[in-house]
Amino acid sequence: MDNVYCSPCEGFSTPDFYNDEEPIDSFIAATYRNLPGTELWQLMKAGKFQLSGYQQSSNGQLVSYIVKFTNFSKFNDNKYELYHNFEFINVNGKLKFNGIRSGWLSRKQHK
Repeated sequence: MDNVYCSPCEGFSTPDFYNDEEPIDSFIAATYRNLPGTELWQLMKAGKFQLSGYQQSSNGQLVSYIVKFTNFSKFNDNKYELYHNFEFINVNGKLKFNGIRSGWLSRKQHK
């Protein structure tokens, strides 16, 4: 694909992920620069991921697959889930990389 969604293009040092669409060459350069040494990198090396699929079309055709990497961190009494979804779409029977979408989910801790 010429353009992909690219959270690593913004760098992983910030908690805000913009998930902008970027040219594929920017994505490749950013991942080589920003991924090694991160917690995501360690999860990838360890093979710790979830695989899922979802439907985007009304006719029920499965067109997208997600490889999700998740890690957790705590701040005060909140637990945060940091996720990175590697998305692949089915285009004419072939899987095409569509990008990485990243974000945070907050989960209130119960005492």
